[in-house]
Amino acid sequence: MKFLLVLFITFSHDLMARPEYANREKQRCISCHVSPYGSGARRSYGKVYANEEYEGSQTSDNELYFADFRTVYLKKTNISNSDKMDGFTVMMAALTANIPIVKQEKGFDTRIVLTHDLGTLAPGTREAYALFENTNNESLLSSIKIGKFISPFGLLTDDHRTYTKMLTMSSMREFEAGAVFSGEVTDSLHYDVAITNGFQNKGNFSSNDSTYAVVSNVQYMPETWPIFLGSSYSRHMAKKDRPLPWAYSLYFVIDGHTLTKEWLDMDFSFEYTQARYLNSSGHNTYISRFVDSSKLPNYASAIESSISNAIMAKALWSLTTNTELAYKYNMALPDNDFRDDQFSRHALWLRYRLNSNTYLTLRGDLTKVKRQGIKELGSWSVDNDVLLLLHVWL
Repeated sequence: MKFLLVLFITFSHDLMARPEYANREKQRCISCHVSPYGSGARRSYGKVYANEEYEGSQTSDNELYFADFRTVYLKKTNISNSDKMDGFTVMMAALTANIPIVKQEKGFDTRIVLTHDLGTLAPGTREAYALFENTNNESLLSSIKIGKFISPFGLLTDDHRTYTKMLTMSSMREFEAGAVFSGEVTDSLHYDVAITNGFQNKGNFSSNDSTYAVVSNVQYMPETWPIFLGSSYSRHMAKKDRPLPWAYSLYFVIDGHTLTKEWLDMDFSFEYTQARYLNSSGHNTYISRFVDSSKLPNYASAIESSISNAIMAKALWSLTTNTELAYKYNMALPDNDFRDDQFSRHALWLRYRLNSNTYLTLRGDLTKVKRQGIKELGSWSVDNDVLLLLHVWL
């Protein structure tokens, strides 16, 4: 049980989200995904595109359902006490139903999207929402999404442990309940505005304080530039007299293949985030994975109202048609006023495509923390890890 808990905390991934693909093809996320801002189940175009030159599966042209299966072997070593953990588990076995309800020539088409995970680590309903898509292509409002979903904040990637996501409470393991309004201002400018439950995430009404949050996201993708720019902002509200958490994100993706005139087949991604009042474990469960309040209560209390910063930088190199090499750097500062208390992680992975719908990934992580006491007391933030991941989808 202890192994499964640690594995869930450190290595759970979500359904694929590849901003690099959108930037290269100059296509909106909704071209490949059911969601207007990406992530989650794919449409038939997204399934076919992911197959590349391979022959697709028997379900590639069917967007009524989607499945994502991931199993992993983990080798984990804690630097502080030399404890070792290893073994296999089913990380994810998620099934998605994409059910069209109403289709019409003018107005809003209606569909229901439901995703349920049968995996070992986090079983249960992930996303469940109604999606209303405007059939008028010239309308400023292209879609409305109502239900439980991933928040449209920041650069969506399939690694939920990314520091920029953890310190802003926007990981792809954090689902919100509410509504998202999306659309295109111009052919190059996309927006999302979400109104959600805020602290009462997942729609469980777990707080006696009526809360809500507003999330905005803007993406600019010029047709003639090999770049994709984005910015997000979130603000949490509450009726009680308490500090109101906020966070923002600035991000971009660069297509090195086009930039170097096909000399270098690489993509570069970068995200910078800043947040305040999100270092409290009562608001953000991920903060405990940096600082254990039971072991360092004074430090945990001191950073609760601090401004935090985080950086994510990634380079993805396509070595061959079916082989990718990637490097990612994460840096986090729980308190911007104490820059020596820095957390960092270097990740290197090699991914090989076995066929159109299967990847095998070998990944190693090297972590470091400068804050005294964290390493000695033990934390996942100072663990070095190696994993082998098998990913199959349809």
